[in-house]
Amino acid sequence: MRLSRWTAVSWTFWVALASFLIDVRLGQTTESPEIHIHSLDPSVDIRSLEGPRIRLHPAPQASPHRQAGRKKSELPARSERDALLARAGLTEAMKDWDELSRDQLFLRAQALELQRFKPLYPDLPGSSLESLSKALRGTR
Repeated sequence: MRLSRWTAVSWTFWVALASFLIDVRLGQTTESPEIHIHSLDPSVDIRSLEGPRIRLHPAPQASPHRQAGRKKSELPARSERDALLARAGLTEAMKDWDELSRDQLFLRAQALELQRFKPLYPDLPGSSLESLSKALRGTR
């Protein structure tokens, strides 16, 4: 038995439609992934994005005490760090240093006692290291 071209196209259409509907139906029954939306700005309201399978994560509110006291492991803004290094007289000695090395010097000067901190930087002037340590730790 020979099928006409129209019959073959018709059967192909119905098979494709049936497989599409089965896929759609299975897609609805299987668990779809959950969407997580994180806000980085506490002033942005993301509640309008609520929906099924959507989890919202609003940004935490800034603490009023955040700027008042910085942890010893936190770095200040680059301008503040560079100003402290300049006041200690280290600008010229550190002109070829990268940002990571400057940050490490700052954190070590803040965390270590002068006797442990000074030998780590034999190429830097001792008086400048002392004044940096004094400014950060209040040591003599």
